[in-house]
Amino acid sequence: MALENKENKKDPLEKMSDRLYRNDGFTTKHRQGVLHQGKYDAPEGWVKEDIRVEKNVFQNTNFFKKIFIGSLLFFVVSIAFSLYSFYGGRNIVSNENIDFSILGPAFTEGGNDLELQFDVKNNNRQALEYTDLVVEYPKGATLEGDNNVVRLRKSLGSIGAGKSISERAKIALFGEEGSERIVKATIEYRIQGSNAIFVKETTYPVHIKSSPVSLTVKSLKEVNANQEITLEIDVLSNGDKVVEDMILRVDYPSGFTRGDVIPNTTFSNNLWSLGDLDKGAKKKIII
Repeated sequence: MALENKENKKDPLEKMSDRLYRNDGFTTKHRQGVLHQGKYDAPEGWVKEDIRVEKNVFQNTNFFKKIFIGSLLFFVVSIAFSLYSFYGGRNIVSNENIDFSILGPAFTEGGNDLELQFDVKNNNRQALEYTDLVVEYPKGATLEGDNNVVRLRKSLGSIGAGKSISERAKIALFGEEGSERIVKATIEYRIQGSNAIFVKETTYPVHIKSSPVSLTVKSLKEVNANQEITLEIDVLSNGDKVVEDMILRVDYPSGFTRGDVIPNTTFSNNLWSLGDLDKGAKKKIII
């Protein structure tokens, strides 16, 4: 008891010191920590992705670089080709480099001779070969088809580079006073090394100042049904030259019954052949 009381009187520090240095067969176990290799799931994809992006950027840069170089080469080749075509020996023929015009009066007397001048200038660097001038104009007072068109063809031969040529032609136009007639001219040509025929066209309007033939009809302005009337038709030649093979046609209205005529009709009951009319000549038809 005395020993236990003595032990109990010791302060805590002494008790701890006794436990540390006593040898009572008590084994102190020390817990040893085991070191384990740490595993970290660090993503490595971001490194490859970054490299791939840089690679794509590099590829795109090369792509646009190639486009730029290609465009530059195309531009240089185009400039070189243009310079070679203009200053070199390559000859290119274009209709835009051909000046084609018609000169003449804007008005004419119907049936009289009208003189027109056709000017052609070749501004190409190559000659125009086998060149023909074709002139077309209305044969009569109206243009209703190919049968009523007069065509004139004139060979102009070869027109050298930078050369000009002029050709004159006389034609006669017919029509009512104040009407307009169109003269059409065409240049047909070939170029060296080609069998194709190329054309260039131009037109020239001419106004009829007066008709070569005047036509007047005299009769009543108002009539009653079944009333007999007389029509006097006068045909007068106003031209400076003979009007050949003239024919007069009369179209009757519905319900009209034709009576006697002077002179008699030549064809059917409404056509008269008047023949040739000299200047100032006059013919009368009575119906």
